[in-house]
This record gives sequence, C-alpha cells and structure tokens, in this order.
Amino acid sequence: MSIEYRLIRDEDFEAIAPLEAHAFYGPNDALNAQHLRDLTRPEWTVAAFDHGKPVADVRAMPRERLINGARVPFAIVGPVTCAAAYRRQGHAGKLLKMQFEIMRERGEPITGLYTRTTRSTAAMATSERNRRSAITSTHTASTFAGAPVAARLCQPPLTTGSASTRSIPRRYTSRTVR
Repeated sequence: MSIEYRLIRDEDFEAIAPLEAHAFYGPNDALNAQHLRDLTRPEWTVAAFDHGKPVADVRAMPRERLINGARVPFAIVGPVTCAAAYRRQGHAGKLLKMQFEIMRERGEPITGLYTRTTRSTAAMATSERNRRSAITSTHTASTFAGAPVAARLCQPPLTTGSASTRSIPRRYTSRTVR
C-alpha cells in the first residue's frame, strides 16, 4: 500500500466531500462539494491518498484571536477524517503533523480543534497527543504570574480571504481565566 500525503488541489473537493460527509453523518451530494469549495481553500487541507483516492484529511483554517487586546494568528483545525479501512495506521497523525508544520510556516502559534459533532472524541485525543509531540521539542514552556488573564474570541466571518485581509467584527466572547 502506497499512501501519498499532500495538500489537496481544487479538483480534489469532489472526492474529499464524500469522505467528510461519511465521517460526520452529513449529506453526500454535489452541493456538499460546492459548499466546501465556497468556504475553504485547497491550501488549508492536507490529505492522504491511496492510488488517487482520498482516505484521510485534516483542514486548518487560518483565523485570528484577540488575546489581551493583541491579534494573534490562530488555526481552526477540523474536520479530521479517516476512512474506516485506513484507521489505526497513523494517517491522521501524519496529516496533523503536516498541518502543524504548515501552521508554523504561516506564523500561527496556536490552534484549536473545531468539531462539528460530539462523536469525535478520538479525533480530539489524537490531535492533542500529536500536538504535544510536535511542539514540545521546538518550543519552550512559559509560566505566568497568578494575575487573571482575559481571552476574547473573535467571531470571524466565513470568507475565503486570508486572515490578514479580512475585517474582524467587534463581537467578542469574553472570559476570565484564573
């Protein structure tokens, strides 16, 4: 079995859409592929291909978060999908590591897993395990004094522009973390 790991191309959306629809119980039709094409860009998704057929994929959409008033590049990771016959072979882990490298190159220091369903607990565990192993060797740990830190999440519009060219709405969800 020869698996190719790469960024998807525009023509791959039709093949990726059924994989994601099956994984997340969504509709498997041409409208789903067009919806993916309208909301995402090929350079945001890496996939594993077996003889040209996608068997796993991971998407990371660039956004921004406001942390203590500063705009910080942030990547929303999701969905993380893998066809049943290809699970437990390390494909999702390899794709997540590829995405972490791409995020690092794009200058996105933080990420969060976005799940469309509560049934993706295994995907969250895989993501967390791989994130830790990918960043622990290249980053140093930071500690902060006991003062409260306020974090505000931007609610960016769903556009296909880059994070630096979009206007960010002034609606935030605030939460104090102790």
